[in-house]
Amino acid sequence: MNFPVLPFCRSIIKDFYFKIFTEPCDLSNCIVFKCNGYRVKVLHKRDGKDFLIFGKYKDKYCIIEQSDEIDDNYHHVIDKNFTEELRTIAGIGISTYHWSNDNRFCGKCGSILKFSDKEHNAKFCEKCNNTIFPRLNPAIIIAVKKEDSILVTRKSEWKGKRYGLVAGFIEYGENIEEAASREVFEETNIKIRNIKYVASQFWPFPYQLMIGLEAEYDSGKIILDEEELAEAKWLKFKYISEDILPPQSSIARFLMERFKI
Repeated sequence: MNFPVLPFCRSIIKDFYFKIFTEPCDLSNCIVFKCNGYRVKVLHKRDGKDFLIFGKYKDKYCIIEQSDEIDDNYHHVIDKNFTEELRTIAGIGISTYHWSNDNRFCGKCGSILKFSDKEHNAKFCEKCNNTIFPRLNPAIIIAVKKEDSILVTRKSEWKGKRYGLVAGFIEYGENIEEAASREVFEETNIKIRNIKYVASQFWPFPYQLMIGLEAEYDSGKIILDEEELAEAKWLKFKYISEDILPPQSSIARFLMERFKI
């Protein structure tokens, strides 16, 4: 069975690796990304000293640097003018940058970590030989069907009429099906059955693996978890329209569009 390839797929970046470089270094043929929180933009030239190369795209080095700008609105945004390829590369750059910053010191002995020359995409502690690999936080996102409707949700911080789907992290000791059942029930009081895998997506904010599922309604009436959601409702397939769909690059949109009439 062939599954869809969604945005933020690492295969677009050839020769994927992590390397820290410091001036001087000739990188005239490169793509430079400036990172502030989750906001990324492309610069025409480098202006920092230390920078992280995380791969190559069409024979161009892909570089990520921290931005000195401060903006509270920088959150889960990648420049809308980017091509799908640049969005994918920028997303992976964001994740790489945050993982590197979150793992500067060894968790065993506290020494400074360096990028490993032996292990692919890893950091290494020279004092105690501890090796740290990039982490992924697995999470489920699920489209629940009830006759000709789909269960949609909305968070208070989302602007306009945008809706999404129930989603949440898989807790320690859970399998995927248990996590999906728990999240749907906790957030909406709905019980589900016949859970099926649809697709997955790496979501680089900062490093989630979104596991896309579908399920059927089993029982229950919607009772909202007001700490998690501002709204939850059954939306008929015929009312799934552009103005309510999640961002173009998200697996939430992909799952919802499968039911669009």
